[in-house]
Amino acid sequence: MNPSKILHTGWFIALTAALCIFPMGAAALVADQAAWIDTISDATTSIVPEESVQAYLGQLQVVRTALRYGDDRSVASAMNRFMEMLDQRQQGLAAEAADRLLAACVRIIPAKFHDVSRHPGYRDMLDRLNEENGFGSSGG
Repeated sequence: MNPSKILHTGWFIALTAALCIFPMGAAALVADQAAWIDTISDATTSIVPEESVQAYLGQLQVVRTALRYGDDRSVASAMNRFMEMLDQRQQGLAAEAADRLLAACVRIIPAKFHDVSRHPGYRDMLDRLNEENGFGSSGG
């Protein structure tokens, strides 16, 4: 067999393998980076009463869709909308449930996806919780 043909065949196989593997690796990376949304969704399901939960989960689906497309601006906008829903106690959400979820959001969501300054009371709450649990102040 011609050495040039062997070299081209080797490159072709390597390129084909890379193209097949990269999308799976990229999907795994995106899924790993978005694990926080699963945590917020799980918390929402366990904290928000069944009769109110669908509106909140629907908003989190908007966040998931934006994450899937890599649209950070839309993720941030949708996440801030979710937090506004909590602030406003929409769907008759009890204050205690809303506060628990807001504290979880401040603690779990990557900073680039929400504007903590829009929820200053929850930064104070987070600082208090961190101090009570021996973690110190959250800063910011």
